Amino acid sequence: SPVAMANLTPEPSAELRRLGRAGPNAGEMDLVRAATMPAEAANAAWRRWVDTHTIDDAHPRSADLLPAVSANLPAEVLGDEAPRLRGLRRRVWADNQVVLGGLVDAATVLQGAGIEPVVAKGAALATTVYTNPGTRAMSDADLVVGPELFGTARQLMLDAGWRQIDLVEGPFFHAIGMVDERRRNVDLHKWVVFPRFSPTPELAWLDRAVPHEVQGHPVRRLTSPDELVLAVVH
Repeated sequence: SPVAMANLTPEPSAELRRLGRAGPNAGEMDLVRAATMPAEAANAAWRRWVDTHTIDDAHPRSADLLPAVSANLPAEVLGDEAPRLRGLRRRVWADNQVVLGGLVDAATVLQGAGIEPVVAKGAALATTVYTNPGTRAMSDADLVVGPELFGTARQLMLDAGWRQIDLVEGPFFHAIGMVDERRRNVDLHKWVVFPRFSPTPELAWLDRAVPHEVQGHPVRRLTSPDELVLAVVH
């Protein structure tokens, strides 16, 4: 009933209200709930969202949550949208394989010269905490090398045929986008926290990095606690 559904809608916390426009809106929060919460609350959140939104008109930030919603809710709850959401999830999975393949090729170039990059952000999350394939959309992969090795790493990638797409280093510069001939995008990072949030690069995060694998290729990734902090700050 509408009353029961309303009772399953948590009031925004004071912290969330203080975020204002920087934080998720009500529709985005419903998708987060539909993607992560147990059955009753997730079902109610999905019904609220689909009653006032359509997949075609979903904001990109909302659309990125839909594959996780598809994995969390059964087809009978998703209704007529179930096949389409399942297809969207398959497409995200396929796109991610391309992105991760680019990450592996970039890491191989750097490792061949003795640089051990650290996987961060989406590529790390999609291959750890997102246990269902295709539920974490990403447009690029992030490799962190630290400020001392950054210049060398950039030149190695350029020599290997990657092209730098961020041509201007602004006041908050911390990474550059690199793209290969297949248009696979890798962000090469000096550090992982924006300078405006931290007066010094978080070099300890790189020191704490742990062994990981991406598509069977050995790399390192940020520890889960550090990745959580990065996700919140970013």
